[in-house]
Amino acid sequence: MTPNMPDLQQTLDKMPSAQQTTVSKGMTSAGMLDQILSKDSPLMRRESMKVTRYQAKAALVNAGLLSGIESAVAASDDPIIQLAWAEASFERLSPFAGKMLELTGMTGTQLDDLFDAAASVT
Repeated sequence: MTPNMPDLQQTLDKMPSAQQTTVSKGMTSAGMLDQILSKDSPLMRRESMKVTRYQAKAALVNAGLLSGIESAVAASDDPIIQLAWAEASFERLSPFAGKMLELTGMTGTQLDDLFDAAASVT
């Protein structure tokens, strides 16, 4: 699934500079898009990060982070965040994952690692 262009730009804007795709001088816009959307790019890797609620919560327990996330969600004044925690699936590029970064102070790389750990839970 290819993200639409506004989502792509928002995602690229949020990426730490060390993880942004390096663009060569003189590269065409089509070449840049091909590089950004290649299967090995951080954006496309994150696009494929999807885990079940059980996997996500098990990874949070194993990392000692479940109670902190639950506290952050409970303290949020945003009912959509609370609903997402209670009902939504866990996708790396979802607005909920972005909000969790903001609420917890985790880095993008830390969240990537957490999704990787969650994906290995059976």
